[in-house]
Parts: sequence; structure tokens; C-alpha cells
Amino acid sequence: TTRANSLLRAAARLEPEELVFDLPSDLIDGSLVVDLPCLRRATFIALRIFLLILRVPDGAEFPALESLSLSCGIAHAHLDALLRHCPRLRTLRLGGFLFDQGDLRVNSASLQELAVDRESGLTHRVDIVAPALKQLSMSLIATEVSISVLAPMVEKVSWHCCYRAGSITFGLWELEQVTLETSESQGQLPSLQIHASIFRSNFPGGAISFTQEIAKHMVVAFSALELHLKTAGHVFRAIVFLLLGMNRIRPAVRRLKLVLWRTTVILSSDYVSQ
Repeated sequence: TTRANSLLRAAARLEPEELVFDLPSDLIDGSLVVDLPCLRRATFIALRIFLLILRVPDGAEFPALESLSLSCGIAHAHLDALLRHCPRLRTLRLGGFLFDQGDLRVNSASLQELAVDRESGLTHRVDIVAPALKQLSMSLIATEVSISVLAPMVEKVSWHCCYRAGSITFGLWELEQVTLETSESQGQLPSLQIHASIFRSNFPGGAISFTQEIAKHMVVAFSALELHLKTAGHVFRAIVFLLLGMNRIRPAVRRLKLVLWRTTVILSSDYVSQ
């Protein structure tokens, strides 16, 4: 910890415009507590440190910072405190991030691009307030998640959530993942993908909790729906009717794609509304 902080302070004295700090995991014994020094001229900062606890000391300022990348097993960071001192931040990338108590909170008036790649650990809460945000990429793992996204200017979204087995269920079905994608290709509709499968264990669950969990991920409008269902038989009518009957889905869908996975056989059917 002492040597890492000494290196960062030495780098700060040079007043760099770009700082990339990469510390391999084999050089670290336990969690590393790092105090990010004041970097007034830096426009780009990238920290790649395994099991990092990142702190922002009083008086640290980043008035020129436009791009920040934190990756490789960062255990905890005071993001709120850090973002408050980055008035010009445009791009924030978080990779392999373990949020404090599973909560991701991003509040930035200047942020235009946010990318989160969660490689391990559960996310319990996502709270994003970014009025200037244009691009949002989110990948997370959950059992049940609270989601609030205030980003009225967002144009490009790639949203992916995987669920732990048996955490969200309806009848015989368990929710595996929800994906929401806006497309860059002409003619491609913004799509919502729902993946579910028949499970054998007896997990309690109902229609309300199942549909409410899916609705949380509808952070932008969509007009195509893809249902990917893994089943050995024909017991998929109930879940299809349930999903098509959702208030957020029924009036929005112009194109429906149903994909049935049966061991090695894949059946796919498309329906486009006129």
C-alpha cells in the first residue's frame, strides 16, 4: 500500500495529462488501499489493480478529467466522492468491479458514456443519474435488483443481466437473463430479449415477481421482443401469454421472435405486426 501510494504521489507531482497505473495481482498481498492524489491536468486516468480499495482524500480535484477507467478486481471505490470532483468527466468505464454492498451509484451532470462490465459478485442496486448520458453499456449478475436510470438523452444502450439459478421464477420457469439492445444498423429494431428455462427444483415464485423483475430492465423504449425458452416439451404457452400480456410489452412490440431450445434442436419463429 505504501509503495503504491508513493508511486501515485510521485506521478501527481509530474502533473501528467494521462495516467495509467497497472499493478499485477502477483505483486499484491491482500487488499490494496489507494488514495488517488490530486491530478489537476489529467484528462485520462486508468487504474488496473487487483483487489483495490480506492479512496479520494479531502482536497483531491480532477478539473480536467474527461475519461476514467477502473478495472481488474477493484473491490470498492467511493464513486460518489470521486465523481463530485470530476466536473468535465465524459466517459466512465468500470470493469471487474465489486461495488460496495452490491450498489452501483453514478451521479454526474457531464457524463456522456458509461460502461460497466461486472465479472463477479452480485449487483443489488443500480442508481444512475446522468442527464447528458448518450451511451450506456451494462453487464451484471443478480438474484433480484433495484434499478433506477435517469438519462433522458441516452441513444445507444446495451443492457445485459444474468440471474442466479432459481432466483426469479414463475411456475415451472426460471428467469436466466434479460437483454435490452438498441441497434446501430439501419432497419434493426431496438429489442428486448428474455431467456427462461424449465427447472426441476421446487423454487417458490409467482407471475407478479417474474414480470416486475423483467420490467425493471426496460430502461429505454423497444419494439422487438425475443423469447428464448429452454424446454423439453410444449409447456411454454403460459409463460408466453404472461409476457405478451405485460403492460410495458403488449403495446410496444412490432416484431416477435420465439426461440425454443430442446436439447439439440432449436425452433425459431418470427411474427411482424402490420
